[in-house]
This record gives sequence, structure tokens and C-alpha cells, in this order.
Amino acid sequence: MKSLHSQAFFEEEFRMFFRTGEFARMLSVEKSVLIYYDRIGLFCPVHMDGNGYRCYSAEQTRDFHFIRLLRDLGLSLDEIAAALSARDAASLEALFRARASALDREIARLTALRSRLSASVEDLEHIQLSPPEIVFLPEKRFAAIDLSPEQFRDKKLRQRRIQELMSAVDQSGFRNLFKETMVPLASLLDGSFRRGCFCIELTDDSANPLLRIRPAGSYTRTACSCSYAALADRYAELLRFLRSQGFFPCGDGMDRELAGPYGEEGNYLLEITIPVHSRA
Repeated sequence: MKSLHSQAFFEEEFRMFFRTGEFARMLSVEKSVLIYYDRIGLFCPVHMDGNGYRCYSAEQTRDFHFIRLLRDLGLSLDEIAAALSARDAASLEALFRARASALDREIARLTALRSRLSASVEDLEHIQLSPPEIVFLPEKRFAAIDLSPEQFRDKKLRQRRIQELMSAVDQSGFRNLFKETMVPLASLLDGSFRRGCFCIELTDDSANPLLRIRPAGSYTRTACSCSYAALADRYAELLRFLRSQGFFPCGDGMDRELAGPYGEEGNYLLEITIPVHSRA
């Protein structure tokens, strides 16, 4: 007959093991995850009891948290299995260094994305539907491709030019999420308002082959809600306004799509700017 001491010891030992559901609750993980990990041999119970239940030890929480760490670091289950089979210091150091470098790259990518979102939010906060006005605008740098309506209808040419633009943007990074189109000065003056250039504002323009610069200076600006079919009318209204104020266009116009399409008419929130000079 076992002594009370040995029986207490056995009961204490038994309490150190947990069935799958209990162990899953301890780890805040779905029970199915533990069953799957056992099935593929990644994380197995220490033994099966007499009724066929999986039993895990308290000490295994450490191993599971290590697996969870590796999952959080982006490793696949196969990579985790390899890491578990070679847990010497040198292997772990190499693994963690590689993941740290990957995380640094991801942080840089997310930081750049956060900056673009912030710039977009800032622009939307300051741009509402507004009547034409004369304002001073800072220098603006962007990548641009010339693409006339005729060229735009050529699918292969359109794809090639847009790929050139995207490559230039990937090289330099873009400032916000808005697309812009340029209307050449000649098109403003003859009243055709033909849009001939697609632009994306840049964050770093060093040696960018498609770089164009909008100089700092006086501009007429308006923000309007309209369809692209009606955009020429908005340009015409803006020109009439600036001439009524004694100003004339002196450079290419630009329209920037801030939001849309929305509403039954499919309108967009568009900002239009044109560089100007006075009669004097």
C-alpha cells in the first residue's frame, strides 16, 4: 500500500499536467491549434493518458511561447520546425539577426506608408469645397509622364508609360495617395483644356529621371465637386476668375483627385491650381 506521502507526491505530479482544453486556455490559444501542431509533429504532448487524452506539462508553456515568438516574427511552420531542431546559440543568433533585419525593413516601409497617410490627411483637412482664390504655394516636386488622349487610347503605350512612372515612384517614394494630372499652358490658352501629363508627388527626388518641379509662387486655386466630363468647365471658370482679378496664367495647370467617385452623379472632389502673374 502506498504511503500518504507517496500518494500526495503522485497527485502533485498529476496536477502538473493539463489536457488539451486546459492547456489551450492557459495559453489563450484555440484548442485546434494544439491538435494541429501535434498532428504535424511541431509541438506534441508529453504523453497520452489511459483514456487517450493528450497531456501537456507546465514546462511546455515555455516551448509554446517560443513557437509563438517565431510565428510573430513571420516564420513559417517549416522554418519553426527547423529552428526547434537546432536551438544552439549560434543558430538562434543567426536566426534572430536575420529577423531583426527583416523587421527593420518592414518598419521603414510602414514608416513611409504612415508618412504618406499623414500627408494625405493633412491635405484633406485643409482642402474643402472652396471658391477660387489667389494663394502662394510652395515648391512641389513630382514624377510625371506625358500622355496625350491619343496615346492613352494605345493600350500597350499606356501600360509602358505607366510602368515607367511607377518605377520612378518606387525609386523616390511618393508623398501622398492622390493622383494628379497636368494641363499644359498652351491647352489653357486655347481653351481645349486637354490633359496631357500624369503626375505623382515625390518625397525623395534625387536623380529621378521623370522629375518635374512646380516652382513656388502665386497660384489661383479652387476645390470643386464635379465629374471629369465637367472638369473643362471648372478650368474655364477658374480662368475667368483670375482674369477678373487682373491675373493671367503663366504655367501648366494641375488637377488633383482628393476623393471620389461619390453620389449618384459619380462626382470627385478635385483641387485645381494654375500658376499666375499680374498685368504688371
